[in-house]
Amino acid sequence: MDIQPQSKLQLIGVDFYEVSFFAQQPFNPDMEGSPQIQMEVNPGVRYPVDNKEVFQIILKTKLEVESHFSLQVSALGTFQLADLTEETERKLFVNVNAPAIVFPYVRAFIATLTANLGGVTNGAIHLPPQFFQGDIPEVFPDQTSHEITG
Repeated sequence: MDIQPQSKLQLIGVDFYEVSFFAQQPFNPDMEGSPQIQMEVNPGVRYPVDNKEVFQIILKTKLEVESHFSLQVSALGTFQLADLTEETERKLFVNVNAPAIVFPYVRAFIATLTANLGGVTNGAIHLPPQFFQGDIPEVFPDQTSHEITG
């Protein structure tokens, strides 16, 4: 039996580089007739020019309940992908696997943050799992502000 070495996707780390929260009035998701939380998750990918084995997944997540609160969190997951020659396999790791690995960190961060807001959100907000498919757009660092833009 011949054992082939497998491609390796390694998470180097997840950093939260932007958090914005604005509350207008307390929100209780358990109260009958409460408005639904609107959620947007916008992934992007960045390929550093100095290292072909490294890429970064940017997840910009926005939660909003009109007249109650708005929360925006931007996370940057850095990955190393070694020993990979096939482009189809690389795209699968970048577009599906990597965002699926970063999103639980975002979920946990938001749950912890909202749990510590007191009566503003009446406890932790738990996001549903997300499934990623299709091509993620590439984003580039803005040379003037040192921020990542999409």
